[in-house]
Amino acid sequence: MLFHFELLPVRDISPWGEGRGPHSWYALTLGWYWWRVGDTELFRYSDAFLEKHGMAPPHTPTRPHDDYQLARPWEDLLVRLPAILNPVPDDIAAKLMSGSAWINKILDDPSAGDIGDEMREVATRWWLERTWDAMYLKDPPRIWLWTDAEGVHIRWDNGNQLRDGVPMWDAEAGEVVMPAEAFVREVVSFDARLLRAMEARIATIPQDLAPGVRVDVEALSRDQEYRRGLLSGWLAQKEQVNWDDVREALNFMTRPGGLAS
Repeated sequence: MLFHFELLPVRDISPWGEGRGPHSWYALTLGWYWWRVGDTELFRYSDAFLEKHGMAPPHTPTRPHDDYQLARPWEDLLVRLPAILNPVPDDIAAKLMSGSAWINKILDDPSAGDIGDEMREVATRWWLERTWDAMYLKDPPRIWLWTDAEGVHIRWDNGNQLRDGVPMWDAEAGEVVMPAEAFVREVVSFDARLLRAMEARIATIPQDLAPGVRVDVEALSRDQEYRRGLLSGWLAQKEQVNWDDVREALNFMTRPGGLAS
């Protein structure tokens, strides 16, 4: 299984806003979230980070993973599916075999003028759409997902993600490739498991609440029904990208003497 999660008990979720509630569907998805890629766990904090911040067992009962409202990474995954599953042409994908440094140089180049900025947007937008967004974290893991003729690539590189001088994340750097069909099955499984867990949570929530916390069960049920159909919609969408324009922009940005040469 690729996508893993564990929900925090309802009684341990602090209500948002004034008056201790009511809880929202989004807020009730608070929990831990991680990906298991072979023997590697993404979104798992390093032992050095946990120890430095007093979070290593037996000092804390929490998991050593990113904790947040699971609705956020779930939604982030869904909205990126059209880009992730749209195959990158062979000639552009071949550039990725040597790593991400070449395109990161384009992204980070401070010397671009107005024309360079426009060209850089075309050259890199497709890559940014395949870059995992976890900006709700101060030092998010650096993860990229894309499809080519081999399948779906999952690449991570957290070597420079430090907090207080120690590695933030347990997974340093690596890459795996899996068949696109298998990746989609994992997404479908994650979607179904999260929605089932939330359906069960809504069904029992009145007796699970801490004293004085309010909840609108009808509103939660409406939100649950709305989210039930999101995955199929995103899977049906197709990314619109002009790869000829991307090639032209990449050639311009990486030409000898160019902005990223």
